[in-house]
Amino acid sequence: MQSLIISPYDKQIIGSAQQAAAKNCSQIYLVGGAVRSFMLNQEVDDYDFVCFGNTAATAAHLARQYNSRVIVLNDRSNVLRVPLPKGHADIGSGEQDLLSDARKRDFSLNALYFQLNEDKQPILSDPLNAQADLQSKTLKAISNDIFSEDPLRLLRAFRLSAEFNLHIDYDTLCLIKKNIHLLIKAASERQHEEWSKICRSNSSKIIEQMADSGILAILFPALQATINVDQPSEHYWPVFEHSVATCCAIDYVLGNIFWPYLPSDENHLFIDKQIKDELTSQIVALKTASLLHDIGKPSCRTQDEEDRRIRFIGHPIAGENMCRNFLPIMRFTKKESAQICALVRDHMRPSQLASQGQMPSAKAVFRFFKDDPYAISALYLSLADHLATCGPNINLKEWQKHNELVKFIILLARAQEKQLRASKPISGYEIINYLHLPPSPWIAIALAEAHAAQAEGAERNEALRRAQTALNHYLRKMGLHKKED
Repeated sequence: MQSLIISPYDKQIIGSAQQAAAKNCSQIYLVGGAVRSFMLNQEVDDYDFVCFGNTAATAAHLARQYNSRVIVLNDRSNVLRVPLPKGHADIGSGEQDLLSDARKRDFSLNALYFQLNEDKQPILSDPLNAQADLQSKTLKAISNDIFSEDPLRLLRAFRLSAEFNLHIDYDTLCLIKKNIHLLIKAASERQHEEWSKICRSNSSKIIEQMADSGILAILFPALQATINVDQPSEHYWPVFEHSVATCCAIDYVLGNIFWPYLPSDENHLFIDKQIKDELTSQIVALKTASLLHDIGKPSCRTQDEEDRRIRFIGHPIAGENMCRNFLPIMRFTKKESAQICALVRDHMRPSQLASQGQMPSAKAVFRFFKDDPYAISALYLSLADHLATCGPNINLKEWQKHNELVKFIILLARAQEKQLRASKPISGYEIINYLHLPPSPWIAIALAEAHAAQAEGAERNEALRRAQTALNHYLRKMGLHKKED
């Protein structure tokens, strides 16, 4: 057996569980993820135990040792949870013996059983020879029934592959493809949890594999309509393949992978620690939005009869509306849903801030960041979209220009933010007093213009004057007239 690195805290938890089981003439083993993490020298978060004997009494005794309580997770399968000082212990009832229990599990690497001997040394039981699969980095289904027993395992296979850099066994992958229709039976909350873990991993290869297997379009039914939808000649891939490539390109933007169609020494991408931290903190929404950013295209597709040019006018708004309808059903949080919708809506906006070949004005940049709290993510989504549009036909000069545009926008926005803080932003009360306005939605219009002027370095009075000019222009445009004193 390979050497295992087990922390004193882990040994304490395992020893306490074994002591609790012994008090009730039972046998208990650590099983599943924690054992796998020990073998891969990774940190353990939670502890799954299988108890052969009196599960309820064992859980109660363990809870008393830590002044904790017992929570019933699943009545039918008799799974009990004991909250611990760090993490929790889940204790389930075992089958007749280790071999029988192992054959009831999902993947071979989750059929490793662990105990400590009297000297606190590890004893590993491996009834299915799972160590060989773990050492070869292979994810293998234990039986042909694992997905019908729990359809969520269809997603879990890809999540484990992404998290632990595992290769999915060919027969297991075929079994997944055969059973993907079962995924709709899994609870939406659990599907969202597995998808989130996939997004937080370096998942570009896994996303491609999920697309090839068909499960991606089952997980996100809105993608079904994008399959086989062709695009204008500047797009290398049809809509579905382009969407998948955009999602994969996010990992390149974050510096996690090489992009196969760029030179290995290409270094035009501008990303510092502040940006990377922000993108990483929003990675679930960012990768989801990158996958869904073009779902509005099928409903907006038109083709000119004369020049045969394909257009998708209005597809960002159509996609945003679709996301608003189905993201809550898929149990995305309100915050995640808001960001995904904003990114789908604004994924083309960075390239529309100025005429082609020009840098955007200070006002355009200010308004972009004011309108979209996820502007940074939108900028880097636009870069991923660029890579996925061109594929192997990428023009390095155009790619460089796009990166220069993103860098220019970010640095200008940071300078504007700094300037605005230094100049003490004009308040709504100042706008009301200066323009003699009653409380109304017009104040927000004037205030936005005043802040834009301050961000450009305008003095306070000049900023107020520009706010008044902008408001008057807006009122005339709307056919309204501001009352004079």
